[in-house]
Amino acid sequence: RVAAVAVSRRSVAALAVPSPVNPVYRDYTKYFCLAVVAGFLGVASGAYDLPIGYDIRPEITTGLSRFLFQPNIRPLIEYFISAYYFVYFAVLPAYLLQSEKDVGHLLSAFKVATCVSLLAGVISLGLVYGGIAQLPRNFADWNNEMGARFHGLFGEPKDAVGYLFLGLAMLHLGAFHKGVALRKLWTILIVAAAIATESASGVVGIMCFVGLYAIYSLGKISVRRVLQVVGMFSLVSALLYASFLSSSRLVNYVEGSFTLWTALENGEQLNEVLAPHRGELYPLYDLTVKWRNLKMLPIVIGSGFGSTSAVTNRLSIDVASEPRTPQSQLVRTIYESGLVGLYYFVMAFFRPVQRLTKSLPSRERHRFVTLSLLVLGCCLGNRNAAPFIFLGALVAMFRTRQDPVVRVSG
Repeated sequence: RVAAVAVSRRSVAALAVPSPVNPVYRDYTKYFCLAVVAGFLGVASGAYDLPIGYDIRPEITTGLSRFLFQPNIRPLIEYFISAYYFVYFAVLPAYLLQSEKDVGHLLSAFKVATCVSLLAGVISLGLVYGGIAQLPRNFADWNNEMGARFHGLFGEPKDAVGYLFLGLAMLHLGAFHKGVALRKLWTILIVAAAIATESASGVVGIMCFVGLYAIYSLGKISVRRVLQVVGMFSLVSALLYASFLSSSRLVNYVEGSFTLWTALENGEQLNEVLAPHRGELYPLYDLTVKWRNLKMLPIVIGSGFGSTSAVTNRLSIDVASEPRTPQSQLVRTIYESGLVGLYYFVMAFFRPVQRLTKSLPSRERHRFVTLSLLVLGCCLGNRNAAPFIFLGALVAMFRTRQDPVVRVSG
């Protein structure tokens, strides 16, 4: 059904000035400032120290590249990237998109991009199963094939999961903007494509989403909400089980993890299945060592951006030194800004959605919150710009809809 509801003028007015202490952007400012403080403490505690003999990869030969990969420069670049992502994707759209028409063009472009990527992924899988060929993950890496895994035009399959669900969130935003309901077929297609990626980081992202949704539901305990959580947990469990049954690749990860703890404790090399993920595993192991030794400060506030690369190089055995930033935003956030930083990172994308949608009907507001947690959970599984993009589009849409009545799907 279509309902007419009043938009909170206070929420829209709060977007008028792009201040770092603006209620919409305040939590990310706290997250970033905390990471700066953690960086200074990380320098003082040796979190950025590198193993003796560390050198930049020999294939990096140009002067600019060697400069950017210097151990003392790389962490500064991580701080720049973190600030750039938020300003460019989350803040600027609200000031570049000045009308509802501008926002409509953006959402239409996302719909076209999502359709094209889904079609490209289906064609690629068809070519693989037909024994012909497949589309490359990008034009610069034409010969690197992904096998019978969905990736569309999103890059690697692990990247596709986050951007597939960003596409779903943007499709919902577009339907809301037009005052119509989003067809369930979109959800079915995108979930099927996500399963076809066979991505382990995608599985982690969905688990993060379920965890975030469960925590969010704790503050709204009711019989209906309990049933929703149980239903979602059951559905996700069934989908994950189906994914493991259909993917020998995911099964290999489970089997390879049986010897993980022994290898970490004995300082041995990781097996060939888990070795590519040492950027995630070594920082987590280092945190467990700190926990056992009661070094709680790095666990609470972290060691600063870029410190995960340093600890991975320190713990790597007989592996060429190189900057290794974790692909998992969850690991990166916990290690580099601690549990407090993880809280502010989540709130930076969750609280603005709550604030901007507080005048909507509860069912519509719940959809927005759920989709934002889904996009954020996938980002925690595999680092991407999806939550920044969704937040920027959401803020831009509510900023341009300053008329007293908004048409929404019920």
